[in-house]
Amino acid sequence: MAAPAHATYLPTGTLINQWRCPVCKNSWQTSAEPANSTDSQLSRSDHLRNNAGHCLTLEHATADDATRKQLRRMGDAWLSLAETQDWLDGATPALQHQSPNALE
Repeated sequence: MAAPAHATYLPTGTLINQWRCPVCKNSWQTSAEPANSTDSQLSRSDHLRNNAGHCLTLEHATADDATRKQLRRMGDAWLSLAETQDWLDGATPALQHQSPNALE
């Protein structure tokens, strides 16, 4: 094995590699966490992004179209939850919504 079949870099800095043996066709996954000690205290939104990354990694590893679409939707939902958590934590500002009358 010289290189992984697929690699995913998560927003939290984690690297996930998908491997597949060309001879026996067995597959496995490895991951590498960032070396920075401050990353051991992940925020809630980082945990949610990790979940999204796992879904998106599994999406690339499955051959079934229906399962792939479901994993994509799950990954997108986790990312949406992470963005909401960032807003709840004050990391991102609230969106300024215009009333429909302001558009006229």
